[in-house]
Amino acid sequence: MHGPIAIIEPGFPVIAIVKKGFSKNAETLKKLERLKAYGAYLVGVSSETHDIFDQVLQVPETNDLLAPIINVIPLQLLAHEIAKQRGLDIDRPRNLTKSIDQ
Repeated sequence: MHGPIAIIEPGFPVIAIVKKGFSKNAETLKKLERLKAYGAYLVGVSSETHDIFDQVLQVPETNDLLAPIINVIPLQLLAHEIAKQRGLDIDRPRNLTKSIDQ
């Protein structure tokens, strides 16, 4: 194993943003099945459900131009919740260049 797949171990969370009809795309499905075989915990951001995912962050169906905007919303909420649970200061991320002192 090499590359990003080398870090996959049982329970490792993987977030996949997939558009409608992804289950008909054999290459995408094959890659997700490979991750699942290595024990990854698959979280899908999609407008449809599929049994390969352990969890689905459901987004509404939309056209391809608006899909990136719609898909980023649950990811931002997930990042916010993870930071909050880890006890990180959400309003002041570390290593942020301070251009205005308060």
